[in-house]
Amino acid sequence: MTKITTVSKKMLSLIMALLMIGSAVAFSASAADEGAPAKPVCTLNAENRTITVKEPADGAEITIEPADKAQRALADNGKDILFFNLVYGTEYVITATLNEKTSTETVKLLKTQAVPSAPVCEKRTATTLKISKVAGCEYKAEGPDEEGNTVIISDWGDTVLFENLKPETFYVIYARKAAVKDEYYASEAVSLSVKTLKAGEAVAVAKPVLLDKTNTTITVKAEAGVQYSIDGGKTWQSSGDFKNLKASTSYTIVARKVFDASVQEANPMSEGLTVITNSRASYEASLTRCTFKAQDGKRYANENVKITVTGDAPADLNTVQYGDTRYAPASFEAAGTKADFVGTTKVGTGTFLPGEANADKTVVVTVTYNKLKYVGNGWAQVGTVTEKYTVKIGPVNNTMTKIKEGLETVLNFLLNTVPKFISDALKSDIWGKIGDLIGKLSK
Repeated sequence: MTKITTVSKKMLSLIMALLMIGSAVAFSASAADEGAPAKPVCTLNAENRTITVKEPADGAEITIEPADKAQRALADNGKDILFFNLVYGTEYVITATLNEKTSTETVKLLKTQAVPSAPVCEKRTATTLKISKVAGCEYKAEGPDEEGNTVIISDWGDTVLFENLKPETFYVIYARKAAVKDEYYASEAVSLSVKTLKAGEAVAVAKPVLLDKTNTTITVKAEAGVQYSIDGGKTWQSSGDFKNLKASTSYTIVARKVFDASVQEANPMSEGLTVITNSRASYEASLTRCTFKAQDGKRYANENVKITVTGDAPADLNTVQYGDTRYAPASFEAAGTKADFVGTTKVGTGTFLPGEANADKTVVVTVTYNKLKYVGNGWAQVGTVTEKYTVKIGPVNNTMTKIKEGLETVLNFLLNTVPKFISDALKSDIWGKIGDLIGKLSK
């Protein structure tokens, strides 16, 4: 066995002394803890301005500070301690005293607030929810995480726009009156369960196609399942007709697929079609302004008859506007002849042979007009119409006809000339001179 030296004995004695001191301290602390009263258990009733302290099981004495206005009584059960007539916004210290040892609980009495109305969803998209903000309220949002567990999306605060949400997913939005420092507790919360919308279409529809325009209207081609807007998407319509517009004004029309706004966010808008309305009303061509003329002079049955047809068009074709119309003579049919007109811009000419069968008869000439419309980069045919005219045909041109016409010419000359000669003679004094001459001869 090793012999313990004097130094070792002194060291061992020091260690033992330290252990004894530590044990005494621990014992003292334990004894102090055991002697202290239990911490007061307090219940606040803000509406009645009271604090109820549960009856101490260890018999500790309960006091309140400040105590200048507070009054004390037993609770309804005859055991607990009731402090009443307290002041809102005051911080109270409840003290339990036992064997000259104390423990405390600090509470502050504030006013309660009425529960607000349920939140109102102002706007929904596939990834956002916006709640109508109410003064004095704060909001919290909860929803599912990737595993489907309910988590806090946004904790209590004044945020009313909740972003980066999942499409077609239910979220719970809570609202409550926010606490007011030293005056009001936060109210109880009320909730709204709301579902985000389905995402809109990934691809926009095609750009609208112009069909017509005037100085007050624009018409685009309307497709099934598509709606159109002329005010940047503020209002939409299924019709492609836009009326009551201003002259010489630029408008942009967009389109999008129709959707159910209650379950889906808006579909993307198409590229815009920009159209400038006309400066004046469109020229409307009329058949009543078209003219037909057959050649002057005799129209013999065995000779070609020339006809001239004039259509209707704006006075100046260099200043036409979109939507102006005109009638251009295209073709005709008469006495078995079918032919196109020569020069169909506005005036067309043609000839037909009546034939001996139509001698001394009236021939019907059917004229076909093309209806044209100016579409911005040229004239487009939008229809055809027909109009009937009549031409009186004379006899066959032969020897007998020439003799007959010669006799008619002589007769017409005599009828037109002899009566005039006689009339002029009667009006002159030629008969008096003849009488004078006869009188001289008779002497």
